[in-house]
Amino acid sequence: MLVIDKYAYNNRILNIPPLKKFLFYLVLMSLSFSSGIRIQIMFILLLSPLICYVAHLKWKTYLKWLLLPLPFIIISLITMMVSYTEFNSTNVLLHVPFFNGYLVITQQGLEATERVFFRSYSCLTATYFFVLTVPFKQMLTLFKRLHLPKELLEIMVLMYRFIFIFLQEFIVMRDTLDLKFSFGSFRQSYKSMGLLASQLFTKLLIANRHMTEMLELRFDE
Repeated sequence: MLVIDKYAYNNRILNIPPLKKFLFYLVLMSLSFSSGIRIQIMFILLLSPLICYVAHLKWKTYLKWLLLPLPFIIISLITMMVSYTEFNSTNVLLHVPFFNGYLVITQQGLEATERVFFRSYSCLTATYFFVLTVPFKQMLTLFKRLHLPKELLEIMVLMYRFIFIFLQEFIVMRDTLDLKFSFGSFRQSYKSMGLLASQLFTKLLIANRHMTEMLELRFDE
């Protein structure tokens, strides 16, 4: 069972029908996409304490989960905020010479980046509310009632299973290296993380091969 599912099975509103929570989730997502930045900020500030209370979730854990996608969001926003032009213009906030042109940041690009940032985090907050209050088994039952394609449901189950295998292998290998005092210094930690990544990649390939063989046997019947 994944960590998120452990919270989902012990949340305070577990007895509320999943369909009602799913409809509430759709309303939250609609507000996240259609509202302005101020409303999105208020939305995040109001919904976050509710999530922690309902899911029995500590603030530190919740903040860590919010920070997890931050590197990917920042990389995406940088590509949106910075543009390349061959001509320098006075209507830019910042320009840096780059080869035969300039890397520039415009007011429009900065405003678009700001909108996307808060929209992403308001959608992420709404998604956390849904996954922390609806266990995966209830999600599958709900999606069957909504007549989602069977193939899509099977892909969801396979992805869930693969994530579970990945986290389980990572935790076991990390704890094993930790017991061997492999994270003492920066050099040891750097070397241990490289070893962990290589071994984890190998084990995931083996697990993926076993899963593929099982699926082939299933569809051969």
